[in-house]
Amino acid sequence: MEIVYKYDESTPPKEITLGALEYIIKHLENSGYKFYKSKLEISKKINDFEFYIHIFGSDRNGKGYRTRITINCGIVNKKFDEGYFGNNLGYIAADGYREWELYGKENYANSVKDIIQKLDNYFIPVTNRFIDDIDDLVSDVVENGFYPNNKQMGYRINIDFLKRYGNRELLEKAIQKYYDSYISKHYEVHEKFKKILFELKSGQEIDPYVLSDNTYMAKTIVDNNLNIKIE
Repeated sequence: MEIVYKYDESTPPKEITLGALEYIIKHLENSGYKFYKSKLEISKKINDFEFYIHIFGSDRNGKGYRTRITINCGIVNKKFDEGYFGNNLGYIAADGYREWELYGKENYANSVKDIIQKLDNYFIPVTNRFIDDIDDLVSDVVENGFYPNNKQMGYRINIDFLKRYGNRELLEKAIQKYYDSYISKHYEVHEKFKKILFELKSGQEIDPYVLSDNTYMAKTIVDNNLNIKIE
């Protein structure tokens, strides 16, 4: 793909960003993605799922010296208002948190190519599994967490996904693996988790505004009377 840089120091960062997005959109358009200019978002909907690629411009961008963007990708279930997957594209690609500089001919071309490559190699394959391979995806999430094809990301499950598409046995297995591999190995996290479990089992309410991932996991254990071995 030939990437043409047609801007100069007088071009607003948003215009440069939109130009770069045109290449990304063109690359994805045969996959059914559409561009929503007002939200700087590329997305598509299939069945209950929405797959989105959201672009954020840096507050420090300015004409003539900087046009930096970040990209977050995610998967949500619009029907049930549940989020199943999402992160900075750099993290998804096991490359750490990433920003891409679009100002300047070389930066522009390299960034557009890198973004497209990371989408093709990491995010799009995950979205395809939601469409064509959800049963095996559930099994992979139970075994490896929510990044089943990218073990460098570490273990992380998504409870709502397993509650919706798995079953009680799979949910127990996934939470037990997460507890064994992460919670039990970090003293402060472990003590807080046990405290929250005790409070919930005693009938205390948890403030929904401070509902962290581990708190929600504890609530899921109690609400569903799951059999999780806690040390």
